[in-house]
Amino acid sequence: MLMAFHHFGTTNEADKVFALLGLATDTTDTMLNPDYTISVEDVYIKTARHLLLRDQSILILHRAGVGFPNRNETLPSWVPDWRSFSEDNSFGTMHTIAGYRAGGEHTSGVSIGSTNDSLVFEGLLVDVVEQVGSVRTPLTDKVDHTVHQHNSEFFAWLIEAESMVEKLENRKATPLGTAAWYSKNETLNDALCRTLVANNILTNPSKLREHCGFWGQHIANLAENVSEPMSEERWKVVVAYDDACTRTTMGRKFFITRNGFMGVTSPGTLPGDAVAIFLGGKTPFITRDSLHAQGGHAFSTLVGEAYVHGLMKGEGLDLAQVRELEFR
Repeated sequence: MLMAFHHFGTTNEADKVFALLGLATDTTDTMLNPDYTISVEDVYIKTARHLLLRDQSILILHRAGVGFPNRNETLPSWVPDWRSFSEDNSFGTMHTIAGYRAGGEHTSGVSIGSTNDSLVFEGLLVDVVEQVGSVRTPLTDKVDHTVHQHNSEFFAWLIEAESMVEKLENRKATPLGTAAWYSKNETLNDALCRTLVANNILTNPSKLREHCGFWGQHIANLAENVSEPMSEERWKVVVAYDDACTRTTMGRKFFITRNGFMGVTSPGTLPGDAVAIFLGGKTPFITRDSLHAQGGHAFSTLVGEAYVHGLMKGEGLDLAQVRELEFR
């Protein structure tokens, strides 16, 4: 419910959690009783810790991570700041439709960490971010939804993504041969078409590549200020793809990995960050090694969720060994 209603306004920001208790089915859980004597940050920490440990489900991590803007920096990276999101375009809420299961059908292994502000998650580090593009910024990249036109900000974002894909095409080999994986299963252009919409489009998915082509021609015409007649049927296809692309990419970066995967992720992602898969998770996540250790423990930082094409259906579970990853 937190995932579904976090964007609703409240007078007291603690009510981002407490106001939903009347609608929840687990209201007998005394650990979730409203407590207005503690800070909003402590409410969020207490709630996240309890839900993650109780349910052994990491769904709320899709709203956590230091890679998102307007986040309170005092919160541990695994704690969602429910005040910092205005729209619900999380990959975590798409999974029931798109069928994401990056972490397989496992139960998420979540346990208490070595410090009061840490938790341990069972997962795998499967790749490293090699190059990231610019953020498609909602404040500057305005979309005219009446005619599905875009400004120069989006054209630049898309050209940048296409140039990174060209880099993969020119690459002869990678440590795991994943660039070859794309070529065996689909072309890199097909992979890009699916990545731009997180492989989640309801209008005839079997024709996604063709529909991507119609949309691409529309975008090219807009960039060159060319007007071209279009049938009503094709226009509906363009609109559907454009809506899905906007939902997937707005406020995010395109990136490629050392092993040749491509994806879309949170704006705070940097080259050198790791691609992690948590057991039972719906999507991969971007993580970052901390610059310090405490008490003999090395801590990681959660950056944010990611769509990584080719790692969304459990393929990454064979790429590394499961280990315990401790986050602050």
